[in-house]
Amino acid sequence: RAWLDAGLATVSPRLAPASRVDSARQKPREAWEYLARFTASMAALVLARRSPRSLPLAAARLCQRRLSTEPAYAVEPYRNLLNATQEQRSSWADADATLHAAMREHVPAALAHNGEEDFDRHLVGVQSVLRSWGAAERLTNAALFHSIYGTEGFQGYALPLSHRGEIAGLIGAKAERLAWIFCMVDRATVDATVFAAAEGDWPADGVEFAFRARPELGAFPIPLRSGGTRHLEWLDFLTLSLADWLEQVEGASSKQVGRPVGDGVLWPKGEAWAYRREAYAEMAALLARRADPAFRRSVLGEAEGSEVPPEDAAVALAAPAMHAEVFGREPSWSRGISQPTTPPMGAAALAAARAAAASRAADDKTSAYRKAMEAAAALVAPPSRKHVSEAFSALPPPPPPPDENEKLPPPPPMPPPMPPKGSAPPKNCLKISRGSTFMPAPPPKPGPPEPASPLRPASPN
Repeated sequence: RAWLDAGLATVSPRLAPASRVDSARQKPREAWEYLARFTASMAALVLARRSPRSLPLAAARLCQRRLSTEPAYAVEPYRNLLNATQEQRSSWADADATLHAAMREHVPAALAHNGEEDFDRHLVGVQSVLRSWGAAERLTNAALFHSIYGTEGFQGYALPLSHRGEIAGLIGAKAERLAWIFCMVDRATVDATVFAAAEGDWPADGVEFAFRARPELGAFPIPLRSGGTRHLEWLDFLTLSLADWLEQVEGASSKQVGRPVGDGVLWPKGEAWAYRREAYAEMAALLARRADPAFRRSVLGEAEGSEVPPEDAAVALAAPAMHAEVFGREPSWSRGISQPTTPPMGAAALAAARAAAASRAADDKTSAYRKAMEAAAALVAPPSRKHVSEAFSALPPPPPPPDENEKLPPPPPMPPPMPPKGSAPPKNCLKISRGSTFMPAPPPKPGPPEPASPLRPASPN
């Protein structure tokens, strides 16, 4: 029985996928444990009756096989909080029970998203990942509601925004604002700030990063807040985003995912690893710097010698470690694939994408028409002063002025003056028309050449 109890204590998280410490799953966990103990006891009884001496050896082999089995996904130890103490588990169970009771009383509409008797596995998984990292409570609370208003990737359910005040009363204003940003934001604008920070292009002093909402929501600006420390809300949002993707990427890559709207496949099997790959890698690298005193002093604006909050130090260690662990399981054939943007995941997003594509095509056509009109106008327009100046500057330089001391050649002789009107024509001139206009007579035609004489050369004529 000792061997069986030890093996059961080790493998119970794998035997019971619902073995969570929150109150909503406390009863299923106990039921699973009782069922597992009863089955193990009956198996031990059967084995003992058949072969009493082989029972310890069989139990040892069973426990060894279970202990050496790796979890199905790298996220399983984080989901099951294997590194948490019993005191932490009890504290979190009490907090979850209080939160779930408040939701049932004040915001029953939210239970359609999170489940009446059981929180959604992904939402609880993201919360467990952040708890395993040692993140602040505002982040773990935001994780349970990070898709409650409908996100860029999840649009199956959306709580009306009129309930924002009630959600803020349940989990706190900072946690609710993180969840609201997560639901409203266009991921491409988030990645733009991540790449800018990775290249050292930080906003000026007193200025925070800003995102934009999704195109189908109007793309309105979402300025981020400092909260006493520069870029605090921005770093919190990156922490939530990275935990959200690391919790699901390996499971999403194990199957083919179809497009929620339109035709085709969103991710063929094994290609979900490519989604925003570079952005998530930069997020992990930036979060690793949260415990660096130089980074906190130069970028976050903290004073010299300020202590690093324990939750920031814990996240700085755990987040990049889990990123390396999860993406270390990616097969080599998919590591060269990249999908930097989110495809349309809803009817409104698809309509907005098509409208944006049509607008870009119209802009390109208008730009081409404008260029053609400018070229045609340049052909018929009078030359401007600038064009004339450019034309003169292209001419060769004028010759230098003549030297005053230099002797000029004599001018050519002037032709004889014309005779006055009515006078007789001069000799050797022909009258070609009535009046007094004359022209010189043509020279006489050359005659036949004279015969050559031995006494003198022949005449040139």
